[in-house]
Amino acid sequence: MMGRRSRVNQEAQNLSAELVQESTPARQNTRKIGLQDSPYQVKDTDRLILVDTTHGPVEVLLPQTLSNGNSQDLIIKDIANKAHVHPITVTPQGAVLQSGVVQRKITSGNASIWFSI
Repeated sequence: MMGRRSRVNQEAQNLSAELVQESTPARQNTRKIGLQDSPYQVKDTDRLILVDTTHGPVEVLLPQTLSNGNSQDLIIKDIANKAHVHPITVTPQGAVLQSGVVQRKITSGNASIWFSI
């Protein structure tokens, strides 16, 4: 039986493959961002954020709470394989992450971070 994290990671891989084939996100809850969008404020509808780190580092801002009051899974993934050169910084707004860390960084190419917000 596949665990929750494995299912989420598999979904991220499937969506990333679709993006490569189509060059635009194929699903409603998928967002592609880059340097021009930084800092990017996560929206209630976002589930997968594909980050193009080709042109520079990108900051993603997590909401303090979701406006709809629900919790959700969120994956942030480097799709340009350049996070080792241009890191992705994930910053929660007005809170610390569950781990007690104020920020998380993706610093490995093609890596991803999974959150439950």
